[in-house]
Amino acid sequence: MVVGLIYTEIDGSGDPKGDLATIKTTFVQEIPSVGPVQIDLNGHVETTFTNQAGGSFLKAITSEIQQLRAETKELREESRSQKEEIRDLRGEVTVLHPLRDSAIGIRKRWFGVFCKHRRRGGKANQAVINRGNKIAHSGDITTDVYLLENGHMHYFHAFNVLYGVDWHLAKTLISMFILQVITFHWLVLY
Repeated sequence: MVVGLIYTEIDGSGDPKGDLATIKTTFVQEIPSVGPVQIDLNGHVETTFTNQAGGSFLKAITSEIQQLRAETKELREESRSQKEEIRDLRGEVTVLHPLRDSAIGIRKRWFGVFCKHRRRGGKANQAVINRGNKIAHSGDITTDVYLLENGHMHYFHAFNVLYGVDWHLAKTLISMFILQVITFHWLVLY
């Protein structure tokens, strides 16, 4: 499809029939000035046929197109920035996810012990306290690997002694369920 546009502006007289007649006359007068115009539509060049863009309407359209292009560029940059931020947040969630259960268990224990000693505002749940004690005082190879990997602790040698495996190898094995056996072995020995 090829687009053709003849544009004209007149000072309106308030008489619709008279204005229409004037517009038709100026259209006819503008026909000889119609020629090809290249329009860039986001990298795709189209050819249209029109008269010179001397009027305010066509200038306004051209200005609007430029503004839309600038806004599109700005939105693309913002979108790219947000995608990077989302990628970073996903990475952080991946790092923190294994720590979630340990953190919750230990914090529940802390509040349970507080309630037990205070004996106000709630009854201490000994099962919650016991689970929190087990989490706090038992080995958790997955949590420890994530803490070492992300620089939250630096007990590399102690990790090797406790679990009998280098933390890098443990990281590789985590997805293979072999660590369940190693953790069980550690719990039985200690």
